[in-house]
Amino acid sequence: MSTSFGDTPSTHVLRGQVVTPDQVLSDGVVVVDGATIRYVGPAKDRAPELVGLALPGASSVTILPGLVDVHCHGGGG
Repeated sequence: MSTSFGDTPSTHVLRGQVVTPDQVLSDGVVVVDGATIRYVGPAKDRAPELVGLALPGASSVTILPGLVDVHCHGGGG
């Protein structure tokens, strides 16, 4: 699976532990179209956003949709 989000629009389906501001989904799915997050929710739901998409198998990765990591050390980044 590609993790690059270039200028070519494509759909990426990520599955794993999904952390949102309100909850932690132990088996969650994130669907990304280009640079837009289209869906975040439980893998067991049959949401309209998931119709026609192949869901990957369960994964042990942790996904934080929308997180922008601005962590840096000093002026050198």
